[in-house]
Amino acid sequence: RQQFVSKMTDTGITVVDMTDELKLASSKEDDLYFLADTHWTGKGAYIGASVLLDALGINHIPYSENSFEKAEYYESDIANLCHLYDEYTDTRDYSAEKNICSEKSDKSIMFMGDSFRWRIEEYLDESFEKVTVRANPASQELIKETDVDILVIQVVERNLMGMLTLIPNAIY
Repeated sequence: RQQFVSKMTDTGITVVDMTDELKLASSKEDDLYFLADTHWTGKGAYIGASVLLDALGINHIPYSENSFEKAEYYESDIANLCHLYDEYTDTRDYSAEKNICSEKSDKSIMFMGDSFRWRIEEYLDESFEKVTVRANPASQELIKETDVDILVIQVVERNLMGMLTLIPNAIY
């Protein structure tokens, strides 16, 4: 992870690493990730969105000042991969009671990401006037065509090295 962050920052790309904030929050809170799934619950995604909004200088309601209520049922990706979906279901999902931002930024954002993007997307919709969400893989051509104020490329740690292909002349 540090190697990736160094490569990106060396090329002038801003990296928002959510790892430390999520680790700190998970030491105090049990429900940031699903039990039988690698993805964030609504609570985990709220923390991730908060870290991103902080890095972008966009005011938002801190996690500690929001409340979360139980949300609809979610199926587990790990259980599904193992064909154990009947035995391992996870109903611990959450929705924030208040919007993450009290008012939307007038900036436009494109958020490209892997499967973690689907939970953070709802918080981006509450934060920006124009939101475009695309699934990875991103490409240099697509990035060059993008006409938005903010471009975010989200990637889970296990896929970091693949993202280096987006950087011209990257050495890995």
